[in-house]
Amino acid sequence: MKNLVRKLTATALAVMMLLTIVQLTAAAQTVVEEQDPLYLPLRMVFESDGATVHWDWVNRCITVSYEDTVFEFVADSRQATIGGEAVDLNFPVVLEGGRARISYLDVGSMFVDQDGVFDSAIMTAVISAYAYMDAFSIPGVSIAIVDAENGLTWTRGFGHADLRNNIYVDGDTLFGVGSISKTVTAIAVMQLVEKGLIGLDEPIVKCLPGFSIDPSPDFGGDYKKITARMLLTHTSGIMPNFLGYSGTTYNTYNAAFFDSFLELLAKYFMVTPEGAIFTYNNNGFNLLGFLVAAMAGDDDYFDDFVSYTEENIFKPAGMTRSTFTIGSSLMPYLAKPYVNADTPGQLILMNGLPAGGLFSTANDMARYMHILLNDDGKLLAKGTVGQMMKLHDFDFSTSLGGLGYGLGFMHQTGMDGFQTVGHGGAIIHYYSEMSFNLDSSLGVFVTVNSMTGLQAASAMANAILQTAVMEKTGTLKLLPSKADPDATPATLSAEELAGFAGLYVGTTEYYLMDVGEDGVLYMHLPTVPDFPPLPLTPMSDGSFDSMIGRLWFELIVEDEEQEMVLRMGNMNFHMIAARVVKENFLPGESFVPWIGTFISQPAENEASLVSAFRFGIDGFGIANMESIQIMGVTPAAPVSAADKSWLMGFENIVYDDDGAVLSFQVMGMRFIRLAI
Repeated sequence: MKNLVRKLTATALAVMMLLTIVQLTAAAQTVVEEQDPLYLPLRMVFESDGATVHWDWVNRCITVSYEDTVFEFVADSRQATIGGEAVDLNFPVVLEGGRARISYLDVGSMFVDQDGVFDSAIMTAVISAYAYMDAFSIPGVSIAIVDAENGLTWTRGFGHADLRNNIYVDGDTLFGVGSISKTVTAIAVMQLVEKGLIGLDEPIVKCLPGFSIDPSPDFGGDYKKITARMLLTHTSGIMPNFLGYSGTTYNTYNAAFFDSFLELLAKYFMVTPEGAIFTYNNNGFNLLGFLVAAMAGDDDYFDDFVSYTEENIFKPAGMTRSTFTIGSSLMPYLAKPYVNADTPGQLILMNGLPAGGLFSTANDMARYMHILLNDDGKLLAKGTVGQMMKLHDFDFSTSLGGLGYGLGFMHQTGMDGFQTVGHGGAIIHYYSEMSFNLDSSLGVFVTVNSMTGLQAASAMANAILQTAVMEKTGTLKLLPSKADPDATPATLSAEELAGFAGLYVGTTEYYLMDVGEDGVLYMHLPTVPDFPPLPLTPMSDGSFDSMIGRLWFELIVEDEEQEMVLRMGNMNFHMIAARVVKENFLPGESFVPWIGTFISQPAENEASLVSAFRFGIDGFGIANMESIQIMGVTPAAPVSAADKSWLMGFENIVYDDDGAVLSFQVMGMRFIRLAI
C-alpha cells in the first residue's frame, strides 16, 4: 500500500510540476539594500502616485506637488516642509547617481492616514508596495485591507495602470486575479448544492451524463465515482491541465474551448484513482464551472457560466466591476499588462473561466472579503463559507509542504509558522493574493500587473496581514517550531549519515543527498547551475541545520515497508520530498532519444504558458526533464528509465531516421526540437 501511495504521489507531482502552470505560494522575500536605513527613489514614490516633481539643482531642493499639498525636501538633509510647515524627517534625503532617495520609514509616515486605525498595517502596505515596485520593476499595485468584525475597509492603488497614457492605479482599477476565481466557482457550486440541484458527495455524472474520462493505464480510476467534493478539494484524479486547444488566447476570448470542454477532457485519462491524492487541478474547477453552467443555463456553457456568476454572486455582493469576461465597457479600467515597468505585455485571457478568468478590483475584493469573513448568509446559508474554509483531511503523504485545501479555499503555512486561508492567483502579467486570518476576522488582497511581480503579491499580503493581526490583537499566533532553539551540533556515525543519502523528489525540484569524503552529509540541487553543495549539520533535536534552515528526515514504517521523507522548514512540513531509488532514474536507452530542448508551437492567437521542455542528464547522471514556463518558473523532475508514467499526456511523437524525438504533443500543445 505504501509503495502505491508513494508512486501515486510521485506521478501526481510530476504531472503537476511539468504539465501545469505552477501556482507559487512563495515565502516573502526581504528587499535589502546596501545602505541603512532602506531607501526608495523619491521621484518614483511621488510620480507613481500622480505627483509632479521639480528639481532646483542650485539650491539642492526637490519640490513635489501632490494633490493640494506641496512637499519640499533638501538633499542630504532631514529638513523638509509639508504644506508650508517645517518638519524633520526620520532620515536625510540622499543623492545617489543623480537620483534623490527617501527612506522607507518617511514614505510610510507621509502616506498613512493618521486616524489610529491600522496605521501600522497601512504603513506596511505603503512601504511594501513601493519597495516591491522598485526592487522588482512593477508598474502598479492595488491593495485592500478589511476588518470584517468592525466593518472597516482600506484600499489604495500605487503606480500606473497605463504608463503610456499616465493613468494611475486606484481602488477601482481592474486586474486579472487568476486562481482566486476558484473561490467564486466554489461558491457557485455550493449555491446549487444548497438548492438541491447538486449533491456534494454524489457522482457528478448524475448531472453531467456527457462527462467521461478513461482510467489511468497504471493506476486505474473510475470517473463515474468522481464527486463535486473531490473536484473542490483537487482530489478527483482527472488530468489537471491543458496547455493547448486555445485555452489561453491573446486579447479575444475563445468560447469554444469552454463549450467543448467535456469533449476535450474525454480525449485523456485519469492520473490517479478518484479521491486518492491531492493534485492542484485547473481542469477540475473548469469542470465544476461547466457543471454550474449546465445546471443553470441553456447549453451555451461559456456565456451561461458568466451570466450565473454575474446574477448570483457579483450583483448580490455589490462587486460592480468584477467579471469573467472583460469587454469594451470595462477595458478603460484595466491595469495594462507589463513584462516589467519598462516593457508592455499583451493581454492574455484564460478561456477556462472558472479556474482563472476573473477580473476584479481592490474595492470589489474588499466587499467580497467582508462577505466571506462574516459568513452571514449573503451568498450562501450562514455557516457554509466556514465549512468551505475548513482544511480537507489529506493523507500525510499527499501534503505539498505548507499547502492544504478546503472546498475551494487554500490553507498556507509560511516558514515562520503563520497560517492563512484564502487563495492566490497567477496568470501571465498579473499576480494576486487574497489572504485571511480567521481568528481576527482580517483579510488582505494584493494584486500587481507585471511578470516580474511573481512572488510580490503573496509576500506583500503576508507582511500586511501579519502586521494587521499584531496591531488588532497584540499577538501573532504561529505554528510552534519543531526546532529546539537550544539544540547543539550532534555527532552521527558514517553509517547513520549514509542512511539519509539518496534521491528525493519534491514539488518543483529534486534533491540529492550524499556523504562527502570529509564525512559530511551534503544536499545538492542538481538542476540549478552553480548551486553549491549545502553541508547538513546534525543537531541534538534530531534535525539537520543548513544555510536554508532546518531539515528533518523522517522514516515512515507501514506494512513492514520503509519510506524516507525529507521535510524542510522549522514547521516540519513547509516543503516535502520523498526518497526514491536513485538507480531507477539513471538514463536508459529509451530516454536517450528525448535528450534536448523542445519549444512550443502555439496556434495563431494562442498563448503558450509553457514555452519549452528540456530533457537532459545532470552532473550526477540522473535523467531529468524541466518545463520552462513563460512566468519564469522552471519545475524539474527526475525521469524513470523503467516507469514511463512521466510520459502521461505525451502523444503524436515523431522520430527522425536515427530514432531521436523530433516533436510531440502534450495537453493539446505541439513542441518541436530546437535545432542546435
